[in-house]
Amino acid sequence: MADGREYRIDHPDFVLAPVSDVPQITIEEPDGRVRFLSVLLITSVECVAPADTAGSRAV
Repeated sequence: MADGREYRIDHPDFVLAPVSDVPQITIEEPDGRVRFLSVLLITSVECVAPADTAGSRAV
């Protein structure tokens, strides 16, 4: 974000980007808090591979 804060979104289901006059996205954090973020203040987006958990295998 423009103010230096970062938000991790672990799954696309945790993001809502409705069509509206105000460009914003809504994210739900793992602890249940909801954040409303202005799209105009997002300075970059980084897509990273999910962490491999012990005992899981990709088939």
